[in-house]
Amino acid sequence: MLRVIQVSVLAGLLLMAAAVPFVRAQGGDKTKLDRIYHIDPGTKKEVDTYGKIEEESPAGIKIKVREGKTDKTVTIPSSTIQRVYYFTPEVGSIDFNSGFVTEANWEKASGKKKAELLSTALTKYAAVERQLTGRGEARRFIQYRIAMLTVRAAKEDPAKTEEGIKLLKDYTATNRTSWQIVPALTTLATLLEEAGRVDEARAAYESLTTLSDVPPALVRQGQLFVGKLALRAGKWADAQKQLEKLASTLSGADPEKPFVEAYMAESKIGLGQLEGADKSLAEVLKVSSDAKLRGLVHNLLGDWNEKKGQLDDAFWHYLRVDALYNEEPEEHARALFRLADLYDKVKKDPIRARDCVRRLMGAGYDNTRYQKIGKAAGMKAEEPDNGEKDS
Repeated sequence: MLRVIQVSVLAGLLLMAAAVPFVRAQGGDKTKLDRIYHIDPGTKKEVDTYGKIEEESPAGIKIKVREGKTDKTVTIPSSTIQRVYYFTPEVGSIDFNSGFVTEANWEKASGKKKAELLSTALTKYAAVERQLTGRGEARRFIQYRIAMLTVRAAKEDPAKTEEGIKLLKDYTATNRTSWQIVPALTTLATLLEEAGRVDEARAAYESLTTLSDVPPALVRQGQLFVGKLALRAGKWADAQKQLEKLASTLSGADPEKPFVEAYMAESKIGLGQLEGADKSLAEVLKVSSDAKLRGLVHNLLGDWNEKKGQLDDAFWHYLRVDALYNEEPEEHARALFRLADLYDKVKKDPIRARDCVRRLMGAGYDNTRYQKIGKAAGMKAEEPDNGEKDS
């Protein structure tokens, strides 16, 4: 499952590619200046930069600042930006920032108070949006905050998920040059993928790969996600084509390369092209100790062995994922799904088979592909029999 954590991964790539020292404007009437709150790459602390915003893009915001008696333009990377105050004559700073303050209080609240603060924050944002008639970038920032707050609220109230998806779809359709477009697209893709709308999720990632003014590493990550979603949809030939194209652009130093090699092997296994796929996967294991990658590879080796009818060998690969490389929920769910079957049919151990099903159906694997497959196949978590213990 592609989780929201992907947003932070992509943002981290953008941060590394575009990090610059922060510059704070000195002197002058700051009440009529824009103000960018962002994370300083050196100290990892929030700082603010005053000035006049000149240009916005997926890479960040160009802002003219005053250093002493000299004006200079600096770029604040989009991945470091927390929020922005846009000076506008129609909305004062107190009103403009009121929604942000309420949202911060909402984060710390609970129960009925939390619900009240959510409603208040959205109402305040909407009021500011209506008043922002003269500055488009300020208005779209408020629209972005409304969409993202709705998405965050959906974690506690799933009924809001569809509303969050619609708001992000509307935002990303018309704001491709905004500094918020990368997190907006990655969040949208994640929500769509978790909802099982794989083709729409793929379209969101494809849109990400065509953005201008973003680092190549970010584009490669988007292309990798497109390939992964094709695999999830069982479009093996399409995935193979996408991944081979991406592989041709990578060097041995690119961190995506071993993952691309593994997913290329998965596409071949799906197509029944088993010859040499196991050797390719074994080579990936030799070049990386990354736990998530090793979990993926052992699952794929398990799939390869199952296709070859070597069920005992497949079992031991899946067991490695369960015991050693289980930090990625999607891959652990795949291993548990396979183990539930192999414990029963190969190892003749129904107790451990039921234990795998119980764990697979647990909350930690909600929205994973294999939990959904298991439920569709009629798998249900059963309470342990007398004397039976969870492993």
